[in-house]
Amino acid sequence: MANTSSSFAHNEMASRRVRNNPVFKSRRSAMTAFGSIDVNVAVKIDHSDLDLASIFDDLQSALNMRGGPILDIESLMKTARTSLKQSVEKALGASFAQEFNEIVGAYRDMLERRMASGQDEAISRALTRATLQTEVLSSASMVDQSQACDLLGLSGTNPSASLKRYEAKDKILRFDLRGKAVYPFFQFDVAERRIEPTLLTLLGMRTDDWGGRMALLHWLTRPNLSLGGSKPCDVLAAQTDGVVQSFAAEIAEPLNG
Repeated sequence: MANTSSSFAHNEMASRRVRNNPVFKSRRSAMTAFGSIDVNVAVKIDHSDLDLASIFDDLQSALNMRGGPILDIESLMKTARTSLKQSVEKALGASFAQEFNEIVGAYRDMLERRMASGQDEAISRALTRATLQTEVLSSASMVDQSQACDLLGLSGTNPSASLKRYEAKDKILRFDLRGKAVYPFFQFDVAERRIEPTLLTLLGMRTDDWGGRMALLHWLTRPNLSLGGSKPCDVLAAQTDGVVQSFAAEIAEPLNG
């Protein structure tokens, strides 16, 4: 009997022991959860799942070769391993395909129960973070990829490809909202059809120790006392020096966000 297992994701609570929680079990597979994030799925196959006849046929064909060089033991073993591997992959694929929907359904039911109980720390943190991110994204006007290309004077034939070089070089703020790429409108210098130079300066100053792009968006869209109560995103062009100096003071201490 062969057994294979895979672990999906990493548990945020790895620093402490979490009870192994059985979630789903059948003859062919089983799923256990350690908290809500670390999940182990095991899929089993045995000799009855393998197409032994096909394996023997492959070996027989190799032994019955005519008009070619005589096969040595190494060649026969290689044929046997290849045939066995193909049979195992076929059996494993068929086994897991039959169980997959049931496994996903069981995991979903477990998450719903834990969410309803309000006792799962990992889920609570994830939901809180998602709520905060939604609020931050909603605080700024956004444009889609086609509109971003128009604002920058780029080809709109393939907006994703046109913006990729900006994104790859960290020269633009991009976020995902409801499965679509969006870009804060304030970062575009509409008259010059470019990204606001001040924002490019801030992107270059930001470090991972301070925080990610979401943290930067949060800072840009909140009233700033050093700017007379204005939001940095509203005065990128009018108060360039003030925005840069304020951000320099902000990143002096790590945010870790």
